[in-house]
Amino acid sequence: MGRRAWKRPFPMPGWDGPGGREGKCWDIERLWLARMLHMSGRSPAEINRVPSVHIPDLFLFLGLPQVKGDPDEISADAFMRMIEDRLSEMEKRGAGREEPPASSVRMFCGRLALSEAEAEVLLFAVLCKIDTVFKEVAGHVAGGASRSRLSRFLSRVIGRDPARVGAAIARGAPLVKMRVIRLVGDGHGERVEFMDVMDGFENVLLQEYPDADALLDNFFRRSPEPKLSADDFPHLREKIELLARFLGSALREGSKGINVMLYGPPGTGKTELARLLSRAAGAGMYEVRVTDSDDDGISGSRRFSSFQLCQRLLERSRDAVVLFDECEDVFPCEEFGLFGIRRRSGSEKGFTNRLLEENPVPAIWISNAVGQIDPAFMRRFDVHLEVKPPPRSVRRRVIDKYVAAGAAGEAWKDRIASCEEVTPADIESASRVVRMLGRPEGASLEHTLEGVLKDRLLARGERLALPVQHIDPATYDLSYLNADCDLERLAESLGRNPRGSMLLYGPPGTGKTAFGHYLAEQFKKPLVFKRASEILSMWLGGTERNIAKMFAEARDDDAVLLLDEADSFLQDRRCAQRPWEVTQVNEMLTQMEEFSGLFVCSTNLIDNLDQASFRRFSVKVRFDYMKPEQSCKMFRNEVEVFGLATPAPEEMSRLLREISSLATLTPGDFATVRRKARMLAVKPDPRAFLEMLEFECRAKREPARKTVGF
Repeated sequence: MGRRAWKRPFPMPGWDGPGGREGKCWDIERLWLARMLHMSGRSPAEINRVPSVHIPDLFLFLGLPQVKGDPDEISADAFMRMIEDRLSEMEKRGAGREEPPASSVRMFCGRLALSEAEAEVLLFAVLCKIDTVFKEVAGHVAGGASRSRLSRFLSRVIGRDPARVGAAIARGAPLVKMRVIRLVGDGHGERVEFMDVMDGFENVLLQEYPDADALLDNFFRRSPEPKLSADDFPHLREKIELLARFLGSALREGSKGINVMLYGPPGTGKTELARLLSRAAGAGMYEVRVTDSDDDGISGSRRFSSFQLCQRLLERSRDAVVLFDECEDVFPCEEFGLFGIRRRSGSEKGFTNRLLEENPVPAIWISNAVGQIDPAFMRRFDVHLEVKPPPRSVRRRVIDKYVAAGAAGEAWKDRIASCEEVTPADIESASRVVRMLGRPEGASLEHTLEGVLKDRLLARGERLALPVQHIDPATYDLSYLNADCDLERLAESLGRNPRGSMLLYGPPGTGKTAFGHYLAEQFKKPLVFKRASEILSMWLGGTERNIAKMFAEARDDDAVLLLDEADSFLQDRRCAQRPWEVTQVNEMLTQMEEFSGLFVCSTNLIDNLDQASFRRFSVKVRFDYMKPEQSCKMFRNEVEVFGLATPAPEEMSRLLREISSLATLTPGDFATVRRKARMLAVKPDPRAFLEMLEFECRAKREPARKTVGF
């Protein structure tokens, strides 16, 4: 930006000037210091009592004649005559108002249409910030004062009309209102200890800038064009259109106090969404800076001042929106021991409320969380939009965008897209890592991407919970399921209108969960599959929030919602021992009634369900142990699929008679035996396969049913 650091032009060995300025000074600084000393009427001995002041260095700094002997012995009258002579010389020569930081201050104030008096009051405050001696002498001369007394003191020092100086430090003055200057000690009374400037402001002014825009770039900048479009936020399309119309109307009417809050987990695209909203409203966007020119973080108080500067500069504009990202800096959270997080309003609640009510330029605020923000602030935002993790369809689109076609398998992409914890930012970052590694393909690409995503999620306390394939489309067969209705006819009927709620109940392993996955495959719809462990929360109210979130996720993606272990949330309320056991059931029943998609529940413990839940299920299907003919059919198929040696007809008949006697056999048992064989790296013969099935049935400890034939 063409900036460079200024240096003080006059080297002064021994001068205690802070800020690494190597004992150099400016003419304007010497002029104002001389005026303050003249106003004091004090002798060198009295001034020498001021901390940080060393009289010989002070004489050298001001260009006063060197005296023989001890300067402390000079009388006040003699010292005043020396100061008067020096002031006369400096004022004839000129005060050096074009020197830095004076030139930067004048550039800054000129861009904001501030007066000459305001510029010099600001310069005075900056000199107090960067020079300990200047500040100490000013405090010694002015002392604790009222605003009116302080304005008279400043007017004499800087040589401006007292009324104009008083207006520059009034409570509603632009510099005070924007927090560029602050009257220290001016709490609830009128007493003022002295002035200060916003954090880091003095360092900004110790740079050279080609123009005012380059200087103001330290506080805010023009936003880049959005990389995404509304098509990348299909789950928010309606709200984007509403917000764009709202902001456009506010800009045309010049409405004040327009504030929009976007909040949600990191990586969900909030900043891109804000830029998109600004463009859709026909406006340019200006972002309050998060870091300075050295990429160091900027304090919350300075960012708040930067926001106000931006508002001041753009207040007459009808085509600008201000973005305040990471507003946790302004609305911080406060830890409260073992009892969670306590809301904190900040020390100046009234000021913040007025700012949110009176900002002339519409503002979009972004936060990862809003729980720490005082309700008094929250109600002053016109619109609150939660930007949730995008639905599965959006995640899949992002994967297709960053992973070249054919480089990874479609099934793998579907599995990654099904993981709710993976955000678009995660996918973009992981793909960048892979690209820099030389673009591996196939299984190598999938393995590398998956590893990077796992590590990213682990670093923030999450895990990459990839879904397990519950059915194999090549071998899945409804004829193996012993249900009390025609499952094929049920699936065909639901396919015409996949709406309503369905309860699948019966013993474990009978195919309930697999049937839910089968329905989603048949309907060509995404599946949101949840277990009790993913929904239950240790925090009060957390389970209810997770239940609502589960239904919202399925609604956003127009997905089939499958909940396993549903008895955990639909227990009989008459047996409840704790209040939250009732509220969890109430929340589940309420969400079921409001859900417009297909909701499938499975449970092994139907006797534990609340009576009111039964009428919420339009269809109830019992799954039971396999019939003898189903067991025999599946055994024959397993022998063929597994590639086992086909036994002789007599041996096969004996095996089938034995397997038909297994009254508690389920499709899940066959799957368990297959997994066991793979783990042991063995290929059992039909007899061994049957023995493993018998073991699974004995382990259930259920009474066998008597059967005749098969």
